[in-house]
Amino acid sequence: MKIHITNCPKKMPYHHVNLIADAFKKLGHDVFEFDDNEYSSSYLKIDSLIRRSPIFALTKKNPEYFDFKQKHKNFIGKQWFKTLKDFKPDLLLVINSGWISFESIKIAKENFHIPKSVCWVVDDPGVSAAEDLVGTLPYYDIVFSTDPGWISFIKFFNQNVFYLPLASSELIYKPLDIRRDLDFSFVGSFFIKDPAGFFRAFIISHLPKNYKVEIYGPGINCFKNIYPELKNFNCFNKHIDAGELNHIWNRSKLTAVIYHPQVREGSAPRVFDAALAKIPQIIQYTPTIIDLFPGIDLPLFNSIPEFISKTDYYLNRPKESQELAEVMFDIVKNKHLFIHRAKTIIEFLDKK
Repeated sequence: MKIHITNCPKKMPYHHVNLIADAFKKLGHDVFEFDDNEYSSSYLKIDSLIRRSPIFALTKKNPEYFDFKQKHKNFIGKQWFKTLKDFKPDLLLVINSGWISFESIKIAKENFHIPKSVCWVVDDPGVSAAEDLVGTLPYYDIVFSTDPGWISFIKFFNQNVFYLPLASSELIYKPLDIRRDLDFSFVGSFFIKDPAGFFRAFIISHLPKNYKVEIYGPGINCFKNIYPELKNFNCFNKHIDAGELNHIWNRSKLTAVIYHPQVREGSAPRVFDAALAKIPQIIQYTPTIIDLFPGIDLPLFNSIPEFISKTDYYLNRPKESQELAEVMFDIVKNKHLFIHRAKTIIEFLDKK
């Protein structure tokens, strides 16, 4: 099958869209990876300059003429059409939408005679820019959602919507033969304007100060004055790539999976990532997490007291926590790799 995948940031090899593309290739499919970063225009630079200039107020008198972001979308759409025309895919797979406008999706659906078109929604469509994602939903044959909590909203636009969580990859996350010299580690973003930053910092600040803890993520220093307890721990105000994250996890006796507030009922792929690194983890509860790891007593928390008690429990029972990590590792290897998701998508298409 010839599969056209949008949008693959090729300079980020471990981005989930690239891993999805690699999974289809391993299954023997011919894959075209569309990356809108490969097509440059001056429109975004012009938009940025105008927004910082005194003439910005004048743009409101003729907003369509000065809508350079839309002009950039139109430009990207034309490049996208060329790749569709040349590649002639059997399947169009769009992850969210990127710079592909709903007008472009509509035109592709009506004019390029693509046998099947699929969208995999990985960000909350209720808070995404409507013209970038929600407007495209009616034009797909199938929509997959990483969170079942978004499905009732998506169904107003497309009845053929199904739950499909993201996954992980053994290319990145794996056990390392190194000493676990940290009691607890956490890696994530802590942007001051993002509710997730406050949420993560607030929860982690409740860890006992006698634990040896390292916290990594842009913005964490902003929260030391808001939650002074964070000063008890080593905080590193920087971005960590996937390889570094795997190393930090392998140095740790325990980590926590704390979801972004936009996650309603789904489960973030960080659970699968940590499982492949074989790091014991405590996991914020969501309704789907038990179904993803059936038959085991997961270390779940849904409050600050539970977070503290579960952390204490598993740090003081290293044999039990490591045995649980081994079981989760096996489940992810057998059920939650990107190649499993690629197979699921093909199975859905075969049934339709």
